[in-house]
Amino acid sequence: MMPKNEIHIGNLIKDTLKKDGLSKRRLAAKMDCSRSNVYKILDKPSIDTALLQRISLALKKNFFADLAEFCQNRLDEMENAKMQTAEN
Repeated sequence: MMPKNEIHIGNLIKDTLKKDGLSKRRLAAKMDCSRSNVYKILDKPSIDTALLQRISLALKKNFFADLAEFCQNRLDEMENAKMQTAEN
């Protein structure tokens, strides 16, 4: 289980597949790789950026933007907590 302050990229990709009604087999075909390789990717909490780029293009979804948004939200939370601590 991933801590709240981390993102599991495999789960994010799985969610996208589900939302778009795409199978793991279809993703494998789009990426020209085996279905077993897709299953391995989806189980990983993190992946190589070149691989994430391939997946983003195959699914026509910018996962980097999702990661950037997640990071910005975490940074904002940290800054807010810091300001609250300083006020007390």
